Amino acid sequence: MLQQVRAGRRVLWMFAAATMFAGWTGMTGTAWAQALDMDSPEIEAGEREIRSVNIGNLGYGAGSAGAPRSSHEVSVSYSPRDWLKLTAHADVENVIADGSRLDHVAIETLIGLRKASEDGGLALSWFTSVLASTDELSTSALLFGPVIKVSSGKASLTLNPYFEDTFGRNDAAGISSVYGWQGRYEIDDRVAIGVEGYGKIANLGSSPVWDDQDHRAGPSLYLSWDGGDKRKFGLDIGVLAGLTDAAPDVTFKLNFGVVH
Repeated sequence: MLQQVRAGRRVLWMFAAATMFAGWTGMTGTAWAQALDMDSPEIEAGEREIRSVNIGNLGYGAGSAGAPRSSHEVSVSYSPRDWLKLTAHADVENVIADGSRLDHVAIETLIGLRKASEDGGLALSWFTSVLASTDELSTSALLFGPVIKVSSGKASLTLNPYFEDTFGRNDAAGISSVYGWQGRYEIDDRVAIGVEGYGKIANLGSSPVWDDQDHRAGPSLYLSWDGGDKRKFGLDIGVLAGLTDAAPDVTFKLNFGVVH
């Protein structure tokens, strides 16, 4: 009973921290938005998850009106089979000069193709998402690609090499590359450390020069704990540095999830 009370207090504290983070990032610098959260190929039948993904940015070049200061995404997921995960999410952005707005809603599927053994190895899934624009400044898009994870012991490397094809209002030319990667090491059952990178290369057929692309990378800390009643909580904290002129100087991320 005491452990459940303590777990409840931790949850309340984490949600309060996320709220304060969202308010603070609403007053910081500028950056283009991208949900900085890695998809993992593992799927467990019957699993449910609620997740909050929050990023804030400091330092962006001139002419950044219309770019979000921060991005806040909330998702719910359910896995009816051990090879299928269904997710719905909504994304709110705090945009320079225009304030906060609901940018889009989306439906996602993750289909398991290969499971790793207990000792590690290769795990593979396929990710597909349809994003529906909910604001006149945003656009709808189809996002798809493999989710790849190679693990050995406590170390793992996860890749999200996705492609994006926009449609509808504000449609952008060509197909873009939207990627994420994560190197991670599990210290114990509750703590892990890692390095992550995210970026976007617009219009692969005629892509902009390096400095006009958005690339960022930096260290992350992963915390998890058992909340009782088959619930598990997780908190990801990261600081990423912009690697190009188009990326923000610094990006902070605070992602929180509950799995049941």
